Amino acid sequence: MMSFIDKKGRLFGRISIIDLFFLFFILLSLIFLYKLSVLSPLLGAGPPVPPPQNLVRTEFLLTLVIENVRPEIATIIEKEFPSVTSKPTEIPLISPTGEIKLIPHPENKDFYIKKLVEPKEKIKVGITIPIETPELKLVGTVISIDMKKTWDEALRVYREAIARKPKDARAHFFLGEVYAKKNMLDETLVQFEKSLELSSFKLDIDPSKIDERTTELIYDSMIKMDIVPPDFRGAIEKFSLEQIVTFLKLAGVKIITDGKIGRTEVISPVNIIVQSAGFTSGNFAHIYINGVDVSPNQRGYNLATLDADTGKIEEVALFDTCASYDDVYRMIKFIEALPKGEIVVAAVKDEASGKLNARALEALLSIGVSRNVLGLHRYSHVIIGVKGAEKATTLDTVNIGPSEIILLNIGI
Repeated sequence: MMSFIDKKGRLFGRISIIDLFFLFFILLSLIFLYKLSVLSPLLGAGPPVPPPQNLVRTEFLLTLVIENVRPEIATIIEKEFPSVTSKPTEIPLISPTGEIKLIPHPENKDFYIKKLVEPKEKIKVGITIPIETPELKLVGTVISIDMKKTWDEALRVYREAIARKPKDARAHFFLGEVYAKKNMLDETLVQFEKSLELSSFKLDIDPSKIDERTTELIYDSMIKMDIVPPDFRGAIEKFSLEQIVTFLKLAGVKIITDGKIGRTEVISPVNIIVQSAGFTSGNFAHIYINGVDVSPNQRGYNLATLDADTGKIEEVALFDTCASYDDVYRMIKFIEALPKGEIVVAAVKDEASGKLNARALEALLSIGVSRNVLGLHRYSHVIIGVKGAEKATTLDTVNIGPSEIILLNIGI
């Protein structure tokens, strides 16, 4: 009888054990290379692709005023900063009351320098920044911020992301959003349609259960949230309401279709759409209740309170927390006086952080928020909260660009 391994180390007297291990190694290597070249692009690799607002809008172009510069070093400044200008102009400055004033700029006194700042750096109007060059050490005051939109760079990033992850719905959607910024309609629609094919969102929305005005507002959100330009409004009407909602979710908009407010037990009896934008990203605050805007739409926190059982609007209030300590304390008292269980909807317009303090944050926490704009100049903030809810159990969003929450009670 032939043994399993003979005296010469051959398997069944035919195949060397060494040869067998070698063949097994070759087989494993081929399988690995196949997965690497064929399967990996399909399964995806690398970190999630960032949305355009994280990729582009966090790159700031700063205009700095360099004060008290001696005439003899003007030549050095102009040499080291190609974007410098010392021509007479008017400087927009924010006064202590929050009003914008134009200050005449005398020739050859102040210099304006544009500076690109990395996203990790926290910059806001009014702070001073040191500027150091090989020959100079200066201090500049930030008087304006322009969100530099490097869309060509964004195109490159998203194309590379899609090459790595062809089935990433968000990457295709964000690429379409960048094409929209470049006013390339056909390319935008192609990428949006591709994102629909790949999206895992399954939203059963019955348009007949949503009033006509709310439906119109959801379509308009594509423009309000700076996803497509106004000129594309007619083109996006080719998509169904369910598809538009999918786009908004891909863009990061919070959309709830069962009426439930976060992790509370409160179900809104009405449809609510709340939108916010700081001064540089749209400058609006809208609170739509069943399609009707009840917001004062003025600077600071715009609030509306609703009866949780009927949806009736109880109170509407405005608090200019940008410029008024009195309004901060009025907002604190207003929220503290609300009955437990009342729905609170809020939206920031323009700027709301200027005079906020710890007590104001405690008041906001009492309606269940998880975020705040303290120290975040001209950020947006939307809230659908409930008085007496635990911290971080309701709905809110803070963003450097516009933000929105869509809360629908459509019984699906």
